[in-house]
Amino acid sequence: MGRLVDKQRQGWKMVYSIPRLRNMKGSMRGVGEHWGCRAGENWLIIRTNGSLAPCFALYNASYDWGTVANQKFDDHEGPHAAAGSSC
Repeated sequence: MGRLVDKQRQGWKMVYSIPRLRNMKGSMRGVGEHWGCRAGENWLIIRTNGSLAPCFALYNASYDWGTVANQKFDDHEGPHAAAGSSC
């Protein structure tokens, strides 16, 4: 994240502001405010084998979220709850 902040200061165009990038860094380390993750709702990860994951943090999780043609996200639990994890 530090490199992204440096690049933004150099004039690179980015979606997130410097304070937001710092907040993300803190959240990844378990400090600071939670950023309201909606992984699996607004986006997802398609692994190289075609299986799905709700976010990069759960890329290596063994939980089965299905494939592109047969997703298994539970709308009531959310993808993180199903895996016993939270962001």
